[in-house]
Amino acid sequence: MKYLVPDTNVFVQDFRMEGNSFSVFLQNYSAVTSKVIIPKVVYQETINQFSKRLSNELNKLDVVLHDLSRLTKEIKLPEASTHTEFVEAYKEHFNTMLSTAKYEIRNFPNVPHEVIAQKAIDRVKPFKDGGQGYCDALIWETILEILKEEEGSEVIFVTQNRKDFLDGSSLSSELIADLDKYGIAKDRISVFINLKDVVDELLLAHLQALETLKLQINSNSIPNIDLGDWLSNKLFDLINPDDGAYVVAGVDGDECDVHLSEIYKVSSIIANEARVISNNEKYITMSVSIGLGVDICADYTQYGASTQIEAIFDNAGIGQPTPYECAYLNGQVEVDLSVIIQNDDFNNSNIEILSLSGEGGWIAYGSTKRKMA
Repeated sequence: MKYLVPDTNVFVQDFRMEGNSFSVFLQNYSAVTSKVIIPKVVYQETINQFSKRLSNELNKLDVVLHDLSRLTKEIKLPEASTHTEFVEAYKEHFNTMLSTAKYEIRNFPNVPHEVIAQKAIDRVKPFKDGGQGYCDALIWETILEILKEEEGSEVIFVTQNRKDFLDGSSLSSELIADLDKYGIAKDRISVFINLKDVVDELLLAHLQALETLKLQINSNSIPNIDLGDWLSNKLFDLINPDDGAYVVAGVDGDECDVHLSEIYKVSSIIANEARVISNNEKYITMSVSIGLGVDICADYTQYGASTQIEAIFDNAGIGQPTPYECAYLNGQVEVDLSVIIQNDDFNNSNIEILSLSGEGGWIAYGSTKRKMA
């Protein structure tokens, strides 16, 4: 039997599990795994992270509602649901989404406290040098328990926590030593950084390929739709202005105000994958080149505080803003994205940007933002 064990970060990337990777996986999970096993500590951490994120957003909402009420005292504003109600609703949603697959929330591993304590004292991964890592240790002990329970069983472990579980892209040598201690072959566990990698590398090969659809996309010959116009409209709404400014010019949105100005061309559209994921849904991954224009706006204080903003305004012939000006910049941006279309209708689709790259930098969503060399 093969089991998939997700770390907390799998759920934190997509709390509602409604993104494209989850959609493909939950409808076709049996192609790669017999069951999804969620360590109880992962379930608890996910709920806790949701609760924290919710608190932050509700606090922002309270500020906005307070300011609105000062402006519109005669208007009765709706009461927001309580934090507790939202968290309870999320717990129900979590279980409802996963119920489409065979899953188990696995109780805490039956491992003596002294074993965990000794690993913490010895700073054996996943424990950190400072001794932190108890929750990660429970995840690892759950994986060990699964592998010890059933001879020949395999685990697909999905985690972005490279530092505590991996050496580079491979399982840490310290954790491999743990496997050796119990006579568990290291090839019984495979590690993936995110759910999309599981979908791309393991699952898609089991789904029906749509070569004709790929050819139609690559030649922009989908009936009744111009893919360039469709992508321009969709991407303009989806690209975060801060991200757009970053990949075009390497500008940090914290230093100024940024706005998307235009997508002035779509120069290439390449379909990498096109697969059937259900009776009425198809999954497509694309690589797209666009011309993206952004407005970099600043006042004289922001101009004086950043040499980069100063250079942008000087090169544009604007100089110091008096008191507030915008400079227009543009460049070619490469976009990797995934699309789920329903009933062959591209207008009835869900698009997710996977990465953006340009002269200013590179952004991989669900990972870290890194500047290009």
